[in-house]
Amino acid sequence: MKMYSLLVLFLVLRSSHGEIAVSSTGRVIEGEAFQSGTPMPKWDRGLLLHRRYETRSADMSPNLFAYRGNGTNAIRTRVWIPDATIVYLRDLAADRDGNVVVAGVAISGSGQRVGFWSRIKTDGKQEIIVRTAPRDPTQAFDPERVAVAGDGKVWIVGSHPTDAPGQKVPDHDIVHQYSPDGKLVATSLLRSSFNCPSQPAVDRGDGGAMLVPNGTLMSIYFARTSEWIDLDPRGSVVARFVVPLPDGTPNLRGMAAAGEMIVANLSSPTKIGFYVLDRRTRQWQAARSDSDFSALLGADENGVLLRTRSRPGATFVTLLTQHH
Repeated sequence: MKMYSLLVLFLVLRSSHGEIAVSSTGRVIEGEAFQSGTPMPKWDRGLLLHRRYETRSADMSPNLFAYRGNGTNAIRTRVWIPDATIVYLRDLAADRDGNVVVAGVAISGSGQRVGFWSRIKTDGKQEIIVRTAPRDPTQAFDPERVAVAGDGKVWIVGSHPTDAPGQKVPDHDIVHQYSPDGKLVATSLLRSSFNCPSQPAVDRGDGGAMLVPNGTLMSIYFARTSEWIDLDPRGSVVARFVVPLPDGTPNLRGMAAAGEMIVANLSSPTKIGFYVLDRRTRQWQAARSDSDFSALLGADENGVLLRTRSRPGATFVTLLTQHH
């Protein structure tokens, strides 16, 4: 992993209070996290996280990688579930101690599937594996997105694997919350509360849902229903309202919280845009940004991390910091 010279880049936001200029100085890093064909890396709590989506039992190579902000490798390991023949890593997040939590689905040789989450310690060892549903198949629960709250609890938004138009599936909560030691402590957001024929959290090419820690809250945006939901630490809904997707940007590619600022990466086949949530108007406000920016990777208290496309095959990310 190499670290390149500093770049100064600019992002201009148009809010309901006028135009806000946001400038930053960010280090540019490159590496295998940006190889063609791999899932988009994710920036969380000072780590750039990358995983291979699918791993088969015969493949003993690493499938989880974490890089520090200075470009050095922090974790390189293989995540595996006992008795599985295929493991899918759908999402990942970092906690305050530099550990990585991954969530996904494992398939056994007999075809049985099980949702799970697992915590990987800073030394690369798999510390805990947690099933996200009891063995009763009617209560199956597949993780789609995962986040770690400031108190260490693991939050997952997911789906019943057979929930689809025409299928009869028992009503169920689509958000699960776990204690750091793996106990299910709360569930929330009944599936029936969404006016949506297919599972609202599943990514069917539109991004599904994005889950981000937001101060003391956990916030979720559902692209399919255009709903913004804030949950308190107990999982209770404290806010729920519609924020329409802007015309021409039907796909939710990323979302992150930088202080009080919520930034989303929305796109279409011909357009990539960055937007800031305006809670007062309940609208996504467009940001006027350099056309070199290609993807939102995450955010922290310092600002927003964006990927650039300056060099084909190169891997540039830039930290943008808001100035008031």
